[in-house]
Amino acid sequence: MNKPLIFISHITEESELAIEIKDALEEAFLDKIEIFVSSDGDCIRLGEEWIDVIIESLRKSAIGIILISYKSVERRWINFEAGAFWMRNIPIIPIYHSGITEHDVPIPINIMQGKIISELDSILMSISKEINVEINQVNITEFNKKVNELQEKYTFWDKVNENFEKIHNMDERITKYLKSKGVANLQVMKDELFNPIHNFLNNTLVKDGIITIERYGGVDFTMDGTVKNYRFTLTTKGKEIVQHKNFKF
Repeated sequence: MNKPLIFISHITEESELAIEIKDALEEAFLDKIEIFVSSDGDCIRLGEEWIDVIIESLRKSAIGIILISYKSVERRWINFEAGAFWMRNIPIIPIYHSGITEHDVPIPINIMQGKIISELDSILMSISKEINVEINQVNITEFNKKVNELQEKYTFWDKVNENFEKIHNMDERITKYLKSKGVANLQVMKDELFNPIHNFLNNTLVKDGIITIERYGGVDFTMDGTVKNYRFTLTTKGKEIVQHKNFKF
C-alpha cells in the first residue's frame, strides 16, 4: 500500500522552517507517510531534474502544506504549487508564520482553512483526519522553540540585514569598522546621493536605537568640492547585533 505523500511548499529562504515541520511530521506519523521538501537534500537527488521531481511529487501528493509569510506570498512559485493543489482538489493547509495572517493574503489562499505555525497540535490533527493515521507523541515545546528562533530570524534579522546593506553598499568600510570598532566615519561630497540614504537610516536603524549618525567638524573645501563629515556609532544594542551569528556582514 502506498503511503500518503505530504508536499510542503516553501521558498528557499525559509527552507529551515520547512525542514522543522518535516521533522515534526515524521515524529508524529513515523513511517506511515512520505514527505516532500524540495530543499532538504534528500527528496531531490544529485543529478535529477528538479522541476521534473517537483511536478511528479505535486501529482502524487495527498496533502499540500503551504508555508505563508509576507515574503513567500509574493512568490510566483508558491502560487504555482498552491494552484496545482487546488486543481487536483486535494486538502490544502496554509501555515502562517512570521506575523502574517489570513487577512493579509490574496484569494484563493485566504479562503482555505489555514493554521498558525504555533498550532502544531491542530495541524497534526487536521493531517491525521485527512490521511487516517494516528498521531504519536511529539515534543511540541522543542518544536516551538526552534520555530520561534526561525521566525525571529525571518523578521527581525532579515530587516536588520536589509537595513545594514544600505550602509554596506554605500561604503563597505563602514560596516567593517562598525563591527570591529563600533564607530566609523564617512566623508560626503554629494548631498543628493547621501541624503536619501541618511533619511532611510534615520527611519530604520537610528529609530530602532541601533546606530546614531551625526555631523562633526565643519565643512572641508577641496579641489573636487565641499566635504561634510559624518560619524556612525553603534549603540549598546547595535554592538550586540553586529556580533550575532545572524548578522551577515
